[in-house]
Amino acid sequence: MPKIFSLKLKELLVILYLASLMMPSLGIKISSIGTLKVSMIISYFIIFIFHNSKVNLRNFIPILLILTAYLLTFLWSVSYSNSIIGAIGIIQLIIYSFSFLLIINHYNRSIFIKLLLSSIVIVCVFSIIYYILGIITYNGDYSENAKNLGIMIDRSMIRAKGFTDDPNIFSLYVGICLIISALNPIKKNKNFILFLLLITFLLTLSRGGIIAMIIAISATTIVKLFLSPQQEIKKVILVLLIIILAVAYIILFNDTLLNIIVKRLNNINSASGRFELWSLAFKAFHERPIFGHGIFTTKYIFEQILGKPAYTHNTFIELLLEGGSYLIFSFAAFLFYLLTQIFNKIKDNTWLFCIFLFIIIQFMTLSLSFNEFIYFLFSFILIYSSRKNLR
Repeated sequence: MPKIFSLKLKELLVILYLASLMMPSLGIKISSIGTLKVSMIISYFIIFIFHNSKVNLRNFIPILLILTAYLLTFLWSVSYSNSIIGAIGIIQLIIYSFSFLLIINHYNRSIFIKLLLSSIVIVCVFSIIYYILGIITYNGDYSENAKNLGIMIDRSMIRAKGFTDDPNIFSLYVGICLIISALNPIKKNKNFILFLLLITFLLTLSRGGIIAMIIAISATTIVKLFLSPQQEIKKVILVLLIIILAVAYIILFNDTLLNIIVKRLNNINSASGRFELWSLAFKAFHERPIFGHGIFTTKYIFEQILGKPAYTHNTFIELLLEGGSYLIFSFAAFLFYLLTQIFNKIKDNTWLFCIFLFIIIQFMTLSLSFNEFIYFLFSFILIYSSRKNLR
């Protein structure tokens, strides 16, 4: 195989791999286990093809340790039939994480970000097509909660969910790539990519995603302003002006957008029923506060309480429920380590700080302990926060 073709083939495989991570519903559904995802299959090809790449295992060990800590909760599980599925999931996450280490280390930052943004453009284009087809073919009542192709009907609102089961998860993928594209130098098509990502992000109508984005960008702007006040003050004024104009436009001229925003805010006090689930989860946690109920038992526990399976919609509470104080302190130590790595070179890592904050805030409204894209981001932060040559 000619060398140049081999290089292009590798890049194409990486783009497809990253795209498949953000399209988790693509795969074969297996009863009682889950979905054999396309990304799982590609991860093995990635390891096979990139196995000769130079890697720094120091960036793999923190992820391996936290996943091992999670896996150990299998030993004292209250439901081994559920926890065995979780244990298999952890093993796959370790394989995923090793594949992430290989591909991120293989390319310099500018090339890898180009590959990542190429993948999200593919995801967004297909998701918007899927969204339009979902609207065209939907024949149900818009007052009901329903899913059809690329849309989810939620309290009469049409939300884009891409190739996921949840618009909020989709907003996580798009939001992260939006931050990366906005805060990194991109030579080609930057405005097009930003516009496409922003439109897709807004189509999800994700309240949690929008709040996370606002907080993450605001906090990052404050940090950058503190580090370089003279360089950043103009950007801060520009951002504030854009926000003021956008709010004024929505209030004065766009009743449709205003109605959507009002609907999204109407249920904020109850967090769409999440507070009740969190309260029940804390009660269950107090039954086994030290070591928890075991990996992947959340749905089982809620089934015992409510008579039907449910999620906590909060990663921290889910880890607390399944692994008790032991696991939540382990996870907190891992996150603290990530943060210290970022702040070691904060002038170069403000974009990573923004990504980190966006993830943390999303953890508060989504169950992401088994989300492979999250471990991709952990690998991403570990490698780029410690890499000397960022270009």
